Amino acid sequence: MGPTSLALESVPLGVSLSRQTCAFYRTSLIVVKRRELLKRLRRVAKAHGAELRLVRRGGGHEVWAIRSRQFTIPRRREINERTAANTVAKAKEVVSGE
Repeated sequence: MGPTSLALESVPLGVSLSRQTCAFYRTSLIVVKRRELLKRLRRVAKAHGAELRLVRRGGGHEVWAIRSRQFTIPRRREINERTAANTVAKAKEVVSGE
């Protein structure tokens, strides 16, 4: 089954989702495109006068920062929706708390 567009109320606007079938577990996973996650983080930072910057690149992850808070983003095209939502929520806490 190929990726298809899916709209969910729990996902922030502007984040595109696709549904993939995991052959091993025979379950559906909802994923967010990596570039959409980074775009969303940039919007959150910019809305509060901060900047999203790349700290370092590793083998499987990249470390990004907004102000002094660092976030680990997997280096995959598609990221689990829960991981993406959690990262955006933490970013919002950082920019709104300072």
